[in-house]
Amino acid sequence: MTNFRKNILIADNNTLLLDVLCLALANVEFQVITADSLAEAERAVANLSFDLVVTELHFNRGCKAEGFDLLAAVTRNSPDTRVIVMTARGTPELEREAYERGAYLFLNKPFNLRLLEVQLEKLGFS
Repeated sequence: MTNFRKNILIADNNTLLLDVLCLALANVEFQVITADSLAEAERAVANLSFDLVVTELHFNRGCKAEGFDLLAAVTRNSPDTRVIVMTARGTPELEREAYERGAYLFLNKPFNLRLLEVQLEKLGFS
């Protein structure tokens, strides 16, 4: 019997949300790794292989959408990895840009965890 586990990276500067998502995704078939900064997430992506990355778009309070940097790194280094982008400051323009840059899904916070679970099931994370 093969002991295959899917690796998931969750990157967000809100540690409470990281904890909630980590608990929601807790499953013996998943290895969930969290990063509370863009730099930590970029190190994780550079050193590990992920099946899914769930990332905040705005890590700092400024206008820059730093999550697009992580999205670019993932799509460049591991094009088969799905990326879900989430933000509390979403706009139709940012959503469109996320999809154009290769995001699998764009979520506006707050979002229903069931929506995330349904998307994960579609990706085979059930």
